[in-house]
Amino acid sequence: YHLLNARESGEVLDVRGAAAAISTPEGASLHPGRLVRGLAEAVERRGGIIHESTAVREVRPGRRPIVIVDSGEVRAQVVVLALEAYLSQLPGHRRQVLPVYSLIDLTEPLTAQQLASINWHSRVCVSSMRLTVDYLGPHPRPPSSWVGGAARPTA
Repeated sequence: YHLLNARESGEVLDVRGAAAAISTPEGASLHPGRLVRGLAEAVERRGGIIHESTAVREVRPGRRPIVIVDSGEVRAQVVVLALEAYLSQLPGHRRQVLPVYSLIDLTEPLTAQQLASINWHSRVCVSSMRLTVDYLGPHPRPPSSWVGGAARPTA
């Protein structure tokens, strides 16, 4: 991490009223949809079967786990529980995850003048963690749109 003063922060992105910032140049952002699709393709290339849109009622661990679903059972050598916050609703898993609330908004495309006025010339992402975790980052289509949201833990 690198501590940036107000001037240095403005050189990265001119956020009105920012007194300082923390920079993580080694960090990166990724497109979550592309990540999930890429992981799914990798699993399927290796012979894995993905059961999407399937309500899981119970998981019975063991040498050969059994997943109980509405329509029956799924047996496998390995089970990946990619259930997001829903994992906390399964028997025995309530305290294994903390559900997170997240919203994403998409702005209209920003003009070159608007982008120049805030000095946002790269794909740098921004987070504010005063009361909630707010984040902003560039959206790939169109290249001048920005997405952001707020994530708050819920319990």
